[in-house]
Amino acid sequence: QQQQQQQQQQHGLIGEEQDFNIVVETASALHPAAEILLLLLLGHISSGKLELDRVVHVLNLAARQVSLRQPHLWDMSLPWSAGRLASLVEQDGIGTAEVVSAWSDLSLAASGTPAVAALCSLA
Repeated sequence: QQQQQQQQQQHGLIGEEQDFNIVVETASALHPAAEILLLLLLGHISSGKLELDRVVHVLNLAARQVSLRQPHLWDMSLPWSAGRLASLVEQDGIGTAEVVSAWSDLSLAASGTPAVAALCSLA
């Protein structure tokens, strides 16, 4: 477990428990199902069902792919809101499908809006 925590801190995905709570709160504000998705992700990482390196690789790859194709929509430096999220999902169906596919690759099923909200909350 200590090794997992070190990996988590090294990747910056989930540093401290407080940090993850902030991520979950952000996701929940964007879409309630995103909170569930992130808690499932944390459970899979904590139980060893998913390795953090794989999670980071899959989600970073998805984020890079969608942001390269539609950088104005996927600008992670801008604040997220439910309205911005809805607009993104509506305008970039291909990117949304790629994000859903990334979560699916991690054996976590999610529909478009929660999948995008969870990914954006991790940024």
